[in-house]
Amino acid sequence: MSPERALLASVVLALALVPGWIPGERGLDAWVMLGWASLLAPFLGALAARHCPGVHALGALGMCLSQCALVLALSFRTLSEPLQGCAVIVGLGLVGYGLGSLARLPATWVLLIQLSLCVAPSLPGWIGDALPPSWSARLLDLSPWTWVMESSGVDWLRHAAVYEPAGALDIDPALRQPFDGGTCARWALVLGTLCALGGELLRRRRARALVG
Repeated sequence: MSPERALLASVVLALALVPGWIPGERGLDAWVMLGWASLLAPFLGALAARHCPGVHALGALGMCLSQCALVLALSFRTLSEPLQGCAVIVGLGLVGYGLGSLARLPATWVLLIQLSLCVAPSLPGWIGDALPPSWSARLLDLSPWTWVMESSGVDWLRHAAVYEPAGALDIDPALRQPFDGGTCARWALVLGTLCALGGELLRRRRARALVG
């Protein structure tokens, strides 16, 4: 791929977060951007691995992160730990990059997996009755929305998206506690970095093999 096409692809990927800028009644909403970015981060990472690998992927990631930071700074909501939430989003994007490079997993599959994990806790409540508290607690633990929101300091279990639909009001504190934001952010960055580095090394090895 030519540098020009790779740069164009990185700009297009960065524009995917534009819906996070849509203001609500009170203005820009950090929760909207966090939710949108955490949903799309692995998908964008997988797309970057295919269409603008290497330094251009880092550029796209930087533009996405800048948008998150601006919305969080201008939002009418204040977050106690915005940097930790952004760190988890970066980790998710790097994991997506690794999946796109290592496993050559199509970006649409990555998006479907991510969407399924995000909505799984609340989906039963949206269409009928919420799952038993023990099931909902484990699905909330697996949801990337939970990782990002709780790492940012949001009381996610009381959010309207999960409080009643996921039966969070019935989850006893002994059954589930919020994630520690610092620990979650560190693990996300470590895992994402390992996945991205592994994917980049494998991509370059494949490119050398084709040339040779």
